[in-house]
Amino acid sequence: MLTLFRDPQYFVLLCLTMLISLTFHEFAHAWTAYKLNDDTAYREGRVTLNPIVHLDLMGSIVFLISGGFGWARPVPVNPTNFKQPRRDDILVTGAGPASNLLLSLISAGLLFALARFGGSLPAEVNGFLSHFFRVMVYVNLVLAFFNLIPLFPLDGSHIVTNLLPLNQAYRFKRFNEEYGGWTLMILIALPYFTQGNISPIGWTIRPLIEFFYRLLV
Repeated sequence: MLTLFRDPQYFVLLCLTMLISLTFHEFAHAWTAYKLNDDTAYREGRVTLNPIVHLDLMGSIVFLISGGFGWARPVPVNPTNFKQPRRDDILVTGAGPASNLLLSLISAGLLFALARFGGSLPAEVNGFLSHFFRVMVYVNLVLAFFNLIPLFPLDGSHIVTNLLPLNQAYRFKRFNEEYGGWTLMILIALPYFTQGNISPIGWTIRPLIEFFYRLLV
């Protein structure tokens, strides 16, 4: 958090990235559900790119403090409206992380275009945009892989539940709803209380994030 205040430009870029990335993530869930015959989110006004209807106060605060780990308001979904409930629920859930991967690719493409054709821009503008696209690439990779962690309320928990046999899926879902959220908060907090020495989430997803970041940037 102190780093954010020492670097106002990065704080601004992180706020912009949060508005775009979390909004697009939730829009992807809502739009995919609507296309698969569930209009629950549509009737609640969630098939929109308006960030006001998607952002969650606590999730946004955690996002800014952690620099990328965060969440928005969950999109309401009624799987009984799907023609193939388990398959379609996986598609709706996976649309969120997929949207963040897409934003990473788009941002990497814009960064490449800026490096190739942005020489005529003022140095300050070029530098700001370059920094912004790099932050977009990195943070969206964080969001994509973070949301695939199979703990409630993250997207990965829904995907794993729908992939398991029904009896195991029921037990896994019940455990996740009771303990998943608390487990997730503890895992997020551990690095801050151990000076970074214990970071199960970082150990799990950081190699993937760094690999794809180097590949794209």
